[in-house]
Amino acid sequence: MGLGASAGGLDAFQKFFSRMPSDSGMAFVLVQHLDPHHRSLLPELLSKATRMSVAQANDETPVQPDHVYVIPPNTSLTIEGGVLRVRPAEGESGLRLPIDRLFGSLAEDQGHNAVCVLFSGSGSDGTIGLRAVKEHGGMAMSQSPETAQHDPILRSAISTGLVDHVLPPEELADKLMEYATYLRRLRDEQGPEALVLATSDELTRICTTLLHKTGHDFRRYKPPTPVRRIQRRMQVLQAASVAAYIERLREGPGEADQLFRDLLIGVTHFFRDPDAFAVLASDVIPRLVDVATVDGTLRVWTPGCSTGEEAYSVAILLREQILRQDAHSRVQIFAGDIDDEALEFARNGRYAEGIAEHVTPERLERFFIRHDHVYQVAKEIREMCLFSTHNLIKDPPFSRLDLVVCRNLLIYLEADAQRYVNSLFHYALHPGGYLFLGPSESLVGPPELFRTVDRKHRIFQRGATVARVIETLPAALTARPPAGRAAAAASAASSQQGLVTALERVMLDRYAPAWVVINARAEALHFSARIGKYLEPAPGAPSTDVVEMARPGLRLDLRTTRAARSATSRRGSRRTCCPI
Repeated sequence: MGLGASAGGLDAFQKFFSRMPSDSGMAFVLVQHLDPHHRSLLPELLSKATRMSVAQANDETPVQPDHVYVIPPNTSLTIEGGVLRVRPAEGESGLRLPIDRLFGSLAEDQGHNAVCVLFSGSGSDGTIGLRAVKEHGGMAMSQSPETAQHDPILRSAISTGLVDHVLPPEELADKLMEYATYLRRLRDEQGPEALVLATSDELTRICTTLLHKTGHDFRRYKPPTPVRRIQRRMQVLQAASVAAYIERLREGPGEADQLFRDLLIGVTHFFRDPDAFAVLASDVIPRLVDVATVDGTLRVWTPGCSTGEEAYSVAILLREQILRQDAHSRVQIFAGDIDDEALEFARNGRYAEGIAEHVTPERLERFFIRHDHVYQVAKEIREMCLFSTHNLIKDPPFSRLDLVVCRNLLIYLEADAQRYVNSLFHYALHPGGYLFLGPSESLVGPPELFRTVDRKHRIFQRGATVARVIETLPAALTARPPAGRAAAAASAASSQQGLVTALERVMLDRYAPAWVVINARAEALHFSARIGKYLEPAPGAPSTDVVEMARPGLRLDLRTTRAARSATSRRGSRRTCCPI
């Protein structure tokens, strides 16, 4: 496990190790902010608090149980393949963020077995690394701020909502031993598969319970990620079985809220995949700004925006290009998510100093304001972004967009949900608008919806084909309404939507031209009011062909339109709304 601290950390470490048994079977890799110009006495001082072997870490040392490894001064300490890697610190960044570096490597190396613990300290080092541990299914713990000599590092981590346990140092040791004992007992009594979701029915029961408690449906997500996060919650709660956890989930809103939050943890940081963002900046952003100089406004949508790093990254690229071209374009970035706490975090725009790993010094200087150990997004960038609660699967999409940025969300969805979302993006974009996906994501659905701009970096451009949004709605949208506290909200929303729909229909019937919904074969699917002036049933066998039903003065024009459309698009069952 990884332990991190800065100012005041020695006292916390000593209290922690004085309570930790010397034969726990765990290995401890310890990072503290140290004076780079002096030899560290930390190994000698900690040796007085524990009978475990305590030593300064050396490069290429295999990690062993019941050992404590301490970072040397002026170095970066990571773990790869269960082996310690000690490297010279890379300038100021390497000195400032050793905890983030260790925790990040621990997450990559140990996955769901990783445990990270933060102790007393200033700044925010460790917050980003802690998120990485949680993203990989590990456990995060923190010393309680009121027991620390310095608490900023703790409050920064706790503010993410990702810390599993917040306790005094001695009780953190107790909790770890309790957790280890629980896992051993569970394996001895029930075998290694004790908390494995053995059937899809168990996962469905958990997701259905979560739907009833929170109103959010995870049944359209690919199983691996929800299963890992559910198993971690069972371990944190020390559940005796899957059935026991389901009962706990049903008891009240507390665990449902926590599982909901854990399921939403995703990999996000500024300018993730820098090469892809560089291509977006060089090949797409200038074209968008050129177009915006004509109509004045650029509209962007970033669904699944989490804590806002992606939305702000796009805003920075747009602002840079606008300044470069001396344009006066207005930018509207609609950033949506179902996690209200993450959205509030994004609106505040305050990020741990670890973002310096991903944002260039020039951009930090130009678009951020530093307060102590936190970077605040500049007002000019924050004002470009509107963060709001939005469910990509259930809520209506934004429209008239120039760019959709949806990275590393589709990979979690099953194929039918991906197909539906892709059709939504096609509907939402202007003809010629762009779609920017994550590196492991592909388009699912009719190939004519988008053309590929850059296959390697997953940049696509909207085609002119009409999207089949209605036909591809996933079954999740017809799920049984949620019960409990979400029922009232769902009922109210349903009633309101029903009223809105009724009003829209009245206004269409009264003020809009007569219209008919047809498919690509010109077969009528739905008529508006007052259609008899233009269409009438043809003699003979019943037909829904609007050309055959058209009154004589319209037939030639409709035949010409149908022939032109057939020459430029594939024959299919797309729906078109055609004013008469």
